[in-house]
Amino acid sequence: MAERGYYSLIQFVPDAGRAEGANVGIAIVCPADGSFYVLVSENNEAPGRRFGKGSFDDTRLTVAKRAIAERLRHDLAAAPNLDGLLRSGALEGNSLVVSAPRSVAVAESVAVTARELHDELVYLHERRRDRAHLPDSAWLVNYLEQRNVPISKPGQVLIPVTEEPLKVAFAYVNGANHFVHPQGFSKNRHTALEQAKGVGAQGRLLYHHSEGRTRRDKLVVFARFESVDHADTVREIFDGMDVRMVAEDDAKEFADEVFEVAHHAAGAI
Repeated sequence: MAERGYYSLIQFVPDAGRAEGANVGIAIVCPADGSFYVLVSENNEAPGRRFGKGSFDDTRLTVAKRAIAERLRHDLAAAPNLDGLLRSGALEGNSLVVSAPRSVAVAESVAVTARELHDELVYLHERRRDRAHLPDSAWLVNYLEQRNVPISKPGQVLIPVTEEPLKVAFAYVNGANHFVHPQGFSKNRHTALEQAKGVGAQGRLLYHHSEGRTRRDKLVVFARFESVDHADTVREIFDGMDVRMVAEDDAKEFADEVFEVAHHAAGAI
């Protein structure tokens, strides 16, 4: 059975005023069994690509990474729990900082989970890390426009509370205002589920803060999966957040559905 763990990223932040960082390591702790693991990158590829090779001394940064890793191991050995990881957030040296902890499921061991997180969030292979590709929403829009389906293309929708813009391929009305957001999901399970929870939270805010209006706002996620193994779990997450998911493989069926049910002119949304 998976146990609840917590992890923090070790980041290189050359300019504290801008608070922009590059991930160079990870620290994870599992309070249930008192285990912990600290892992830093073998090279400085990520900071180099993010800020340029001239923004740091490679040897000094490598030494600094090793030093902060040893300090983390020492502190977590004394307090292998969330409080210990929180206290480690005060660690800083040579532009290295420790991020606020986030929860993570530890299925096998902290070492295995740490390496999975490291591979996804820290390690860069050759030119760039693999990224999830967006689904082809342009095909959907063209299909609907050619059939004179009443859709609008607002470009984005503003999420209540956070006031963050969310990309929208198109929108249509069928009882509610449906905003169709294209989203690619990572091959890595942890990252894909984190993506789902993030987008799902935005959809929940959109839906619940439109209560009492003539029409509710509803988010529809048009999804492409780098690994279909995660699709069912992502769908369950969305179902619990009042968000609908449409897989890219079901694009034709979805387009035909919108053709049948959309019943307002594009300017009505």
